[in-house]
Amino acid sequence: MAFSLDPAVIDECVGICDDMIDKLEDGHRSAVRLGRVYGFGDLDSGRQLTVGYEQKGQLTASAIADLRRAVERTRQALLDVKDGAIETDTDFAAILAANVQEIV
Repeated sequence: MAFSLDPAVIDECVGICDDMIDKLEDGHRSAVRLGRVYGFGDLDSGRQLTVGYEQKGQLTASAIADLRRAVERTRQALLDVKDGAIETDTDFAAILAANVQEIV
């Protein structure tokens, strides 16, 4: 079955993807900064806090990077639909399903 979306709708969705990518980049930078903490002191509790924040920053940065890749692939899939490179709803659904699997 042929798959098509209104080009104006695709453009709007691509714009939303672009906005999401920009916000995810900002979030990624914040998460990376969270992973570089200091100032909790040399007591055991301070070292534990440092390790905890570093781990949280690393995990968050990784999750944001995964989500960004999924949004980028979705954006590209929308552009491929617009260009006619994706011809069936099954193909488009497979791309979206793969994105969900990566970020779950």
